[in-house]
Amino acid sequence: MNTVPMLRKPGILLPFLFWGLLLAGVSAGLTSCVGARFDQVALDNTSALSTQLPALMGKATGAFASHEAEAQSLLTKVTDAYNHALSTKKNKDVAEQWRILRDDLVQPFITRWKESGKLSKAVVDVSSNQVKDALASITRAEKAKPK
Repeated sequence: MNTVPMLRKPGILLPFLFWGLLLAGVSAGLTSCVGARFDQVALDNTSALSTQLPALMGKATGAFASHEAEAQSLLTKVTDAYNHALSTKKNKDVAEQWRILRDDLVQPFITRWKESGKLSKAVVDVSSNQVKDALASITRAEKAKPK
């Protein structure tokens, strides 16, 4: 009979068994604490909006009426991206980033543009940079998720 000599000694097997079960339990528990998994749809949403939103915002020095449909369409896309993030399990932080982008950056910008008719280049530049930064943050968060 080929047994490991160390395991034949009294009192040795029990600690090995204890630590093995403990390690297995901890690793199983840690996997349940991991955030959302990588989601290509979420990354595609971020990538598309990273191009489309700044392009639209650059047009805000012109009349809102000429771009109202495009503005509404992009706001809908941001809302859809937010809803997608919100519906993903363990994705609360990224969903909150989308909510901030929509509610604190994009929606107020569009509302201000609509009410003013057009915006100054300075306002457009500052707002556009904030949106770019927010989208870059969301992109980093999406890319950091485990695949």
